[in-house]
Formats: sequence, structure tokens, C-alpha cells
Amino acid sequence: VYYKCPGLCNYHLNGVTEFFKKMQWKAGDDFEVIAESIDTSEDHTVAAPKKQNYISEYGRSEAAQGWHFLTGNQENVQKLADQLGFKYRWIEEEQQFSHASAAMIITPGGQISRYLQGIEFLPSTLKLALLEASDGKIGSIVDQVLMFCFQFDPKKSKYTIYAWNLMRIGGVVILVLLAVFLLPLWLRERRRASGVKE
Repeated sequence: VYYKCPGLCNYHLNGVTEFFKKMQWKAGDDFEVIAESIDTSEDHTVAAPKKQNYISEYGRSEAAQGWHFLTGNQENVQKLADQLGFKYRWIEEEQQFSHASAAMIITPGGQISRYLQGIEFLPSTLKLALLEASDGKIGSIVDQVLMFCFQFDPKKSKYTIYAWNLMRIGGVVILVLLAVFLLPLWLRERRRASGVKE
């Protein structure tokens, strides 16, 4: 993003913030959020008020420790953009940057786990992307089961049901149900058979 952006960047940050507000997981506690300005003329005097506005909108002041609004020089900004595969360019006649809109989900080890294209995201998509990147370190057992049942579809840019794993879960459930119903019958038959022998 860049903080003086007249449109797209603000819509993107607004969409992410709206999702965070609806989430049980908390920025700063369960995950970190990083916004980096591609405009090297911007510094902390621009980034700090922007951060304050979004922390205020988020409604959790403690998130300030885990929500970072960064700036940098041309060399560092370009290096980060190259590492992330993020393309942008300055359009002189419009006096603004041309760039795509995407959230990049990064693992704790620094690997790119997922690119989520667009301005707004389905809550389930962003939640599953964070869960996947954390390698199960955040979320409940129910979230882990959900993650097992879904797989990211890059063509649709969202998580869809993964039929193979769903069938595997179904098979286990059927085996458990059969055991619940057949085990008492087997035990009863065994008792009866041992009673006849006596």
C-alpha cells in the first residue's frame, strides 16, 4: 500500500480491518499485520497517524504492538516488493502509483503461504489462510478439522471443499458408528457363547 493513496489502498485496508473486527483471533496476539508503503517519500509522520486511525477503527488498542505501518528507502522497499512478487509503478500524469491489491499471508518462518487477491476477502478465506500459515498454532480443534476439509483454489482465490479428505472423514465416522453398534452385539454374543460352554 501507500498511505496517501487516493483509493485502492484505503479500500484494501478497510476490508482487512472489517474482517479483523469480526474475528476472535486478535492482531498482535495471534498474528501480526504489516502494511508497507511503496511511496518512499512517506515517513513516520504519515504512517503514524494512519496506524492510529486503523487501530482506533479496529477497536483494540492493544493491537498497536502487532500492527505495523512501515516506511523505507527505495532500496529496501524495492527489495521487499521483489521478494513478495509485488509489482508497482509510478504514473507521472496521474501522480499516483499503479499496483495490484493483494494480501500476502506469511508463515512465522518467513515463507509466503498464500496470496489473496482483491480488496475484500471472504471471512472464511482469510481465516483459513491464517490457520494454514500458522501450521495449527492458532485456532480450535474445530478450526483444524475445517482446515482438513478445505483446500485453496487459486482460480477462485478462496478455499473450497476438498472431497478426498471429506470422504476420509466420512469413512472414519462410518467405522466409529459401526463399532458403536456392533461392539455391544459382539460382546453379548461372546458372553452367551462362553455361558454355553460352562
